[in-house]
Amino acid sequence: MRALFLVALFVCSAFLLNAQDTLSRKSGENNQLRVVEMGSSEASKSASDLFTQGQKDATINYKGYKTSGTAVLVTTAIPGYGILLGGLPIILAESKMPLDENLGYPNYELMKNEHYATGYRQKAKQIKSKKLLRNYFTGLAVQASYLVYVLSALIIATVH
Repeated sequence: MRALFLVALFVCSAFLLNAQDTLSRKSGENNQLRVVEMGSSEASKSASDLFTQGQKDATINYKGYKTSGTAVLVTTAIPGYGILLGGLPIILAESKMPLDENLGYPNYELMKNEHYATGYRQKAKQIKSKKLLRNYFTGLAVQASYLVYVLSALIIATVH
């Protein structure tokens, strides 16, 4: 009877306990840690925070679009053929994510987290796409200035 009472007391007390962990370091320092269930909203909140942090970091640090942006600008500025040639690098760049060596992420440890890395890579791709389109339209403006120059030269030549 006494054993049954102890078992019942043990089972009831298990429902009343809140388990928390303590991290003990060699230096003697103890830090309280909170255990979070992976399926809970707090865990997903931290995942969304990491995703957002990855996007913010990409906005600040990603500069890997310069080579492809220059290629689009130069090929688009070619008189006559630039409209078609400038679109090819854009199509090629849109089909794939930026290479890891071009990402310029600030923290390798954060990049190991899939949520942070996904946010960083998606924002880097958006930044690259916007820059390529901006360079394409700049190249088209250069072509338009060529056209205006040639047409004005023809008008001046025919007037004289």
